[in-house]
Amino acid sequence: MAKKGDVNWLLVIAVVALGYFLLVGNPFEAKDPDTPAAAVAVCGIEDISFSPKMTRLGKAGTALTGAAETYFIITDNIGSTNGGTAITVPTNYDMTVMFGEASTTYYTKVESINTDCEDPKYHAVKLALADSSLNTKYLENSDGSVNVASTSEEALGTGETFETTVHFKAGADTYFGNPDSSCDNIAVCEYDKTYIVSCKGDDPVPVPGAFSYTNSTYDGSNAFGIPKSADGEKVSFNLEIVTSSSNDPIPTAQPKITLYDCDIDKDEDSLEIIEGIEDEDLNSISLQAQTLEVHIT
Repeated sequence: MAKKGDVNWLLVIAVVALGYFLLVGNPFEAKDPDTPAAAVAVCGIEDISFSPKMTRLGKAGTALTGAAETYFIITDNIGSTNGGTAITVPTNYDMTVMFGEASTTYYTKVESINTDCEDPKYHAVKLALADSSLNTKYLENSDGSVNVASTSEEALGTGETFETTVHFKAGADTYFGNPDSSCDNIAVCEYDKTYIVSCKGDDPVPVPGAFSYTNSTYDGSNAFGIPKSADGEKVSFNLEIVTSSSNDPIPTAQPKITLYDCDIDKDEDSLEIIEGIEDEDLNSISLQAQTLEVHIT
C-alpha cells in the first residue's frame, strides 16, 4: 500500500499516455492525408516519388512511356506528366489518376491510389490498345450472305423494310471500346431521306454532337448503342432500314454506318470524369471510329 506523499507512478504514466494520445493521436493508426505533419511523424517520409509502370494489356512486355501515354493526377489539379516520369506527391496521399490521358491509341484508365508510406512508390497499370482496323466487320443480307458492293447487294423496293445483323470484332490483344469504362459504343447511320425513311438499331440514343455527315446528299441520321469487342471477341447488333414509299434506293444513296468506340476523358472545366464518345464541348473522344456501307439496289 502506497504511503501518503509517495508518487503513484502508474497513474503518472497513464496520464502522460492519455495526454499523448489526445495531442498526437494513436501512432499505430493510419493518418489522414489531410494532416501531413501527423503522417510524416508516423511514417518518417515527408514526400513520395510516384512513378507509374504502364504496359499494354495482354502484352506485359510492352512498356508505354512518353508524351503520348501521359498520366494525369486529377486530385488537387496536379496535372499531367509524361509516362515513365516520376512526380513528387505527399505521404499517405489519396489521389485519382488518369493513365494514358493523352494517348490516341490506348484507352484511358482511371484508378484511385494511396501513396502510403513508400518511397519511391511504383504503380503498375495495363492499358488496352484500341483496334485501328476492325478488318472483320460486315453486314448480312436477308438470305444470310455477306453484303458486298456490286456482287451481293440487298434488293429493296419502295416502302420495304430490311432487317439485318452487323458483325464486327477487334483483333487479338486489341479492343474496340474502352474495357475499363461503363459506357457503350455508339453507331450512327446516315442516309438520304429521299430514298430512306429510317436506319435504326435496337438501342436508340440521341445523335452525338460529334457526328457530322460525310457529304451533302445525306440529311437523315439515327444513333444507337452497340457492344464493345474485346480481344478477338465477335459481337453483333441489329439494323432496320425502311425505304421511301415513292423512291427506289440508288447506288449513290447508300446508307453509311459509323461505329464510335467509347473512351474516358475529363471535363476541362471541372475535371469530372467523362465516359462516352464526346466531351463536354461535343468534341469526339472516340479513338478509332470505323465506317461500314450498306449496299442496296
